[in-house]
Amino acid sequence: MNKTVQPYYPSILLIAGSGRNIGKTTLAESIVKKYAAQYNIIGLKVTSVYAGEGQFHGKKHINIEGGFVISEETDRSGIKDTSRLLLAGASRAFYVQAKDNELTAAIEAFFKMVSPQSFIVCESGSLREVLKPGLFLLVNGNQTPTHKKRIAKWKPLADSLISPKDNQLDFNMEALSLNHLGWHLKETGKV
Repeated sequence: MNKTVQPYYPSILLIAGSGRNIGKTTLAESIVKKYAAQYNIIGLKVTSVYAGEGQFHGKKHINIEGGFVISEETDRSGIKDTSRLLLAGASRAFYVQAKDNELTAAIEAFFKMVSPQSFIVCESGSLREVLKPGLFLLVNGNQTPTHKKRIAKWKPLADSLISPKDNQLDFNMEALSLNHLGWHLKETGKV
C-alpha cells in the first residue's frame, strides 16, 4: 500500500470485490437508485491495467496513450456496468482505464469533468490504493483460483466487508448514509 498520505474524497463511495460476478455492480445500482432522486449521483468504473489483471476485468485491447483513458457512457442498453448505472438513475457515468502508476492522474482528470457537488458511486479496488474514499465497501466472495491477491491489502481498509449469500449481498442498505459532507455508515451499519 502507498505509504504517503492519501487524498480524502468524502464524495466517493468505492465498491471493490474479490473477483468477477459477485454483485459489485448490483450493489452500486441499488445505491444509485436509493439516492439519485435526492442527489446528483455519478457512476464510475475504474480499472487499472497491470500484468495479470485480465482474469479480473476480462480481456481488453486498449491503447492507453498518456497513461489513462476516460470514456463517458451514453448507452442505456444495460449491457455494460456503466450503462446499468445510468439506468439506475445516475446523471452521468464514466469508465476509466489507467495504468497502475497513472491512477492518481486519471482521477484528477475525472474530477475536472464533473461538478464538484456530485457524489460518486465507483466500482474499483485499485483506486483504493491511491485515495481514501468517504466509504469503502468490499464484496468478499468465495476464494477461487482467480481470487485477487490485492484483496488482502484492501480488507483492513474496508468500512464494511460484504459477503454474497444465496445470490444476495449481506448488506443493510439502511446502514448507508449520504449528506452534504459525503458518504457514511451509520453506527449500526458497521459490520
